[in-house]
Amino acid sequence: MTQRDPFDTLAGRADACRRRLSAFLRDVPAEEWGWRPEDGAPSPQEIAAALLAEESSLAERFAATIGLDARVARPHRDEDPCATPASAARALGAARAASLALFRAAPESARAEAADLLARLAFADGAAFGQTAVLLRLIDPRRATPALT
Repeated sequence: MTQRDPFDTLAGRADACRRRLSAFLRDVPAEEWGWRPEDGAPSPQEIAAALLAEESSLAERFAATIGLDARVARPHRDEDPCATPASAARALGAARAASLALFRAAPESARAEAADLLARLAFADGAAFGQTAVLLRLIDPRRATPALT
């Protein structure tokens, strides 16, 4: 029996988590995408944008740390990657693919740091999923709570 690399296992789980989050966000009704409660909590759109910015920042800093001039693909500055639920899902998927490629290209000496960053990103996905689910329940309390698993 072949032993699977722990990093590859973590990468697969982080990718699956992002795919579930993207599918969930893609299904947010357009009229609810920009809604935010009066208490100042972020809207689903703002949650997705913050997650995208965090991933881009972490990946770019990691690339600089290992001496690469790699940047996570970013849309043209005049475009809002999170303008709609569908565009946010695409942007988040593209960012995760770019991050995974960067982390997999890292030298062996940086694998532990890459795994740590990947775990942080997976936890951030879970937090974004939970925040968005709570907001959507505030809009419609009858809405079923989705499961991330």
